[in-house]
Amino acid sequence: MATIAEALQTAISHHVAGRLAVAEQIYRQITEQLPQHPDAWHLLGVIAQQVGQLPASLELIDRAIAITDRQAAYHSNRGETLRQMGRLADAEQALRRAIELDPVAADALNNLGLLLNNQSRFPAAIEVLNRAITCRPQFPEALNNRGLALRALGKSDAALADFRRAIELRPNFADAHHNLGTELHRLRRLDEAGVAYRAALAINPNYVDALNALALAVHEQAQFAEAEALLRRALAIRPTYTDALANLGLILIGQRRFTESRDAFAAAQQLEPLRSKHYVGLALAHSGLDELVTARDYARRATELDPRDTDAWQQLGNMSLGLGDVPTAIAAFRQAVELSPKSHQVHSSYLFMQLYDPAMTPARLHELAAEYDRRHVQPLLPREPRPVVQRDANRPLRIGFVSSDLREHPVAYFMTGVLEQLDRTQFTTYCYSDHRRNDPWVARLQRAAGVWHVVDQRSDDELAQLIRDDQIDILIDLAGHTVPNRLPVFARRPAPVQATWMGYAGTTGSSAFDFLIADRWLVPAGDEVHYSERIIRLPESNVCMTFSDLPPVTPPPSLQSGRFTFGSFLNPAKLTPLTYELWSCVLNKLPDARLILKFRGLHEPQVAERICGALVERGVARERIEMRGHTPLHAMLAEYGEIDMALDTFPYTGGTTTMYALVMGVPLVTLPGQTMVSRQSLAVLEWLGLNEWVATSAEDYVNKVVTLARDPGRLAELRGDIRQRIFKSSLGDPQRFIGGFQDALRQMWSGRPS
Repeated sequence: MATIAEALQTAISHHVAGRLAVAEQIYRQITEQLPQHPDAWHLLGVIAQQVGQLPASLELIDRAIAITDRQAAYHSNRGETLRQMGRLADAEQALRRAIELDPVAADALNNLGLLLNNQSRFPAAIEVLNRAITCRPQFPEALNNRGLALRALGKSDAALADFRRAIELRPNFADAHHNLGTELHRLRRLDEAGVAYRAALAINPNYVDALNALALAVHEQAQFAEAEALLRRALAIRPTYTDALANLGLILIGQRRFTESRDAFAAAQQLEPLRSKHYVGLALAHSGLDELVTARDYARRATELDPRDTDAWQQLGNMSLGLGDVPTAIAAFRQAVELSPKSHQVHSSYLFMQLYDPAMTPARLHELAAEYDRRHVQPLLPREPRPVVQRDANRPLRIGFVSSDLREHPVAYFMTGVLEQLDRTQFTTYCYSDHRRNDPWVARLQRAAGVWHVVDQRSDDELAQLIRDDQIDILIDLAGHTVPNRLPVFARRPAPVQATWMGYAGTTGSSAFDFLIADRWLVPAGDEVHYSERIIRLPESNVCMTFSDLPPVTPPPSLQSGRFTFGSFLNPAKLTPLTYELWSCVLNKLPDARLILKFRGLHEPQVAERICGALVERGVARERIEMRGHTPLHAMLAEYGEIDMALDTFPYTGGTTTMYALVMGVPLVTLPGQTMVSRQSLAVLEWLGLNEWVATSAEDYVNKVVTLARDPGRLAELRGDIRQRIFKSSLGDPQRFIGGFQDALRQMWSGRPS
């Protein structure tokens, strides 16, 4: 018959081998024969801890300690049970008691280190874990936990070394593989991160955190189907895994599967109704469904649940802007900047919102942008003197363009003709596309570009180095403060000449830019003082637009219907009190005319009623106003066939939308202001030789619109003429545009803009 000691050893052997039920049975038999056997009670408590029965674990270990409280292991495991129960103060007391009893108790030191990690007391955790590793140099758990603390303190190299050493000591340590992958992922070393995550999953195929993390990594590598499959596999294992549900929602948004995305976020929100992240996701999904009021409400709820959630404030700002509520949008982004003062993207969004402020002046915009420079550019500028570059005025130049919008986007429409027409004997073009979308415009741009890099996975340092390696002479930003942008890359000065162009209608404030490319109408002489960049003016228009699949121009619809129709397809955020005032004056002078407004969100009753209310209170009958929501581009252009005349907005005038109206033969009158955004329509009309449509005052604007609307013969004549004007001008003829642009490149290279 086996002795108690022999039975205990047999039970421990089963326990170590993972045969917990057998071990538990023997431990219980021992306690029945010898109720005061502390080791048996303690080990029963360890098994209960291992299977997640934490209250039972605590009770069993306490029985062992009641018999003898001088065993460090008992207090150590008691502390681990309390840690898992969330009783952190009690857990720390128990672990420190264990260490007091045995100062070289490596397990207790490791458990205390893990506890301190959980409390974000990382320096203290490292100190304790160093002691654990000194006591037991080959201790993979302690190395893994120290790696977590080092990672939290930003000590990546040391953290990676600890994770790798833990794996070396225990190759089947799934957590260490996962943690290694997480740090590599954070460093944007996605291929290596994927290898680590897959190693963790080879050890434990049901490791849902690794499935979730691997899904994010492969999604960032544009492997969308695999990312979705990994997340659905994680959810099949744990249907209540809210992180996987939320990430699935984000991935589905990227695929424009907004209804499925909404359902994923709704499921996460049901499981965790107080987590702001899920409400932010719901805001994004409903925005994709053009349900902007609902989206804004979810974003606002997210800010209420977590007032320190920067993403929530950003989405409240975005949704408010989409609904035309500019003050709320600006205030939301101001709050986001306060919460994330180191985020250049958040600060860029805040500056972009300022363009919609009707009280904005060039001087004030310059002042706000200067703060961006102080905060995000100056710390990155190289401290050593810039290398001297031999400016051979006539040698071929390498021109780099950086943008996330080299896809189906207005920036692509403006860039296509440039890339196709540049003299390849004089200029080699390098496109750094910060986006992975593939569409017909991407294919066309790739064919036109000399070199095409997809750089969305590269860090700012890596992208700057790539640009240096490509030996770019002139690097041109196409985003400004639109988001996303790569402005910090320019702050690293990877090219001898750097310029910003077309993406943002204002000064960036960034001292990293040498030039801003404009024309004499957008930045008139004397306004240079409001720009941190030197202004280089193209001889004609600032941009040249490539059009695709244009519907035919139709006669003015009023000739057939007998009723004059105004239209505006502009963002509701541009509908300021001045805009409402001028539009209502026009409509009140033409009481039979109607107005069609079209943009995202205008189909929603709350939005429509707010806009209509602003016009109704100024005397315009509600039945004269028609609201329409978003449609694809070709369908939207065809709707200009229902419009006799377009109405501009003030002070943020149309840009691309002005071009669309005119190329469809629909005239408009503009009232320019001081800021660049207020002069966009002015520039277009001037370059088309239509400056009679440029008003000098509010009264002049109303008179010009009414006079033109009352001249059906002139409207019919213009209808067939405007498109041809565009195609004969630098606005629509890339061959005419390119000479001036190439001259500007040479002027920038020489450092002597005209």
